[in-house]
Amino acid sequence: MSAARLAPLLLLTACLLAALPGAAQKLELPWLKGRMLVASDKMHDPNFRQTVVYILEHNEEGAFGLVINRPIGEMEHAAILERLGIEGEAAEGKLRLFSGGPVGPEEGYLLHSNDKLYDSSKAIDEDFIVSAPEEALASVGRGEGPAEALLIFGYAGWHAGQLESEMALGAWEHVPADRDIIFDREVASKWQRALGLVTIDL
Repeated sequence: MSAARLAPLLLLTACLLAALPGAAQKLELPWLKGRMLVASDKMHDPNFRQTVVYILEHNEEGAFGLVINRPIGEMEHAAILERLGIEGEAAEGKLRLFSGGPVGPEEGYLLHSNDKLYDSSKAIDEDFIVSAPEEALASVGRGEGPAEALLIFGYAGWHAGQLESEMALGAWEHVPADRDIIFDREVASKWQRALGLVTIDL
């Protein structure tokens, strides 16, 4: 995905969602953009069991987010840049890759802290930015990237009313986004820690 395509992708996703049946359904829940969805024990879909999802967009047309606790392996930084068509022979170290959801597994996103902005960057709230990896990872390779970041492929999407229906069935809870949880390298405990926020989200 080119750097210029990230914002149009989000817009296109919204347009496609709007065309689905039920797009005019009125939401009964507050918008969840910038919050974390936490799968409850009632979530039986293997794609989302024990997941934490950071919501990038949520409105009457549907919802769009990134799973932040499903690592799928590590890859040499230089190799990732090469695959993305970026000069990166000097890049060192490995980057951990995450699966953001079952939709569009070839689409890449860099979810990162707000200390860096790129042409493709979209601010979700004051703390979190999502950017196209082709642009952002080059600066990471030069040691000039954001302090905290997740490289994520694929996303989770819901058409109008779908997420609300799943929440009504008790499959999801929602809590404020927690920077420590989202960017923590200790991934195994993210779900339990996020679930623990439910009782204090008054």
